[in-house]
Amino acid sequence: VPSQLDETQLQRLVETRGVISRRKLLRHFFLIEMKNINDKERKAKNRIHANKRYAELQVELKETKHLSYGLWRNCYLIKYQNQYMDTIQHHKLVSAALYGQHLVFDNSFDSHMSHQEKGSLMEQLRYCVHNNREHINPFSLHMCNFDPKHYTAKKFLQEMPNVFMDIHTENYLDVFPKERLVYLTPHCKSDLVEYDHDAIYILGNIVDKGVSVPYTLAKAKAEGIKMRKFPIDRFVDWGTGSKSLTLDTVINILLEVKESGSWVNAFKKIPRRKFRKQVGHGKLDHFSKKIRDNQKSRSIIKSLVDE
Repeated sequence: VPSQLDETQLQRLVETRGVISRRKLLRHFFLIEMKNINDKERKAKNRIHANKRYAELQVELKETKHLSYGLWRNCYLIKYQNQYMDTIQHHKLVSAALYGQHLVFDNSFDSHMSHQEKGSLMEQLRYCVHNNREHINPFSLHMCNFDPKHYTAKKFLQEMPNVFMDIHTENYLDVFPKERLVYLTPHCKSDLVEYDHDAIYILGNIVDKGVSVPYTLAKAKAEGIKMRKFPIDRFVDWGTGSKSLTLDTVINILLEVKESGSWVNAFKKIPRRKFRKQVGHGKLDHFSKKIRDNQKSRSIIKSLVDE
């Protein structure tokens, strides 16, 4: 068990039912505490080693009569400070907010997730914000149906207070024109064949580690919004399991297809563990095999029609 528990951990412990579940949760808190302790010790050792190396280098430079290049020495490359890089990233986000394409996160599924799933959601959102910020052509991000009373909303504001994102307590129907909205859900039947640069795509902020329930499909149907899913079956030789992807994978795919227009390149952002494993020699690329099979099927159908 951990040496101490904070208020959030105590609340999670109270909400957890069952002795076994509480034991697992306490062990999880213990592992987090040990990881933090080990990280602090490692950083302290690295700091001592760096200071020692710096002192040795200063003595070496005084004794050396020729120019020396490298870290803490002479260098012909400009060192960019983190503040300067942040300014560049923020400039891209400002340009995206003014002239770029909007991308909406629907934050209305808080009641359908467990505490663990909410934690996974926050981790995925962090990756989404970071990957979008680092991209050369980022989206203008919006968070709709944002209720400050919900756990995910509180956690989001706590962990990312200075994130460059528009927060809306209203529904996206009250913010954007309905005819431009497209809800991306893996449970619908229609594929997103061609990427629309004028559309406003919506992603549901939901993580379902158990049985996948089509909450996003039901919400889009109830609101009368156009629905689409990624054309995964056309390009990817999928393995077993659900075709539901994490939010950070989805935004990586959207960023790539928006930039290159190629679904083949975009679907390379999917983790390889999702693909069907090829057995034996002569392994084919997952995308090449799927495209070849589709071309073969079309040629067979065409020959039958011609006959």
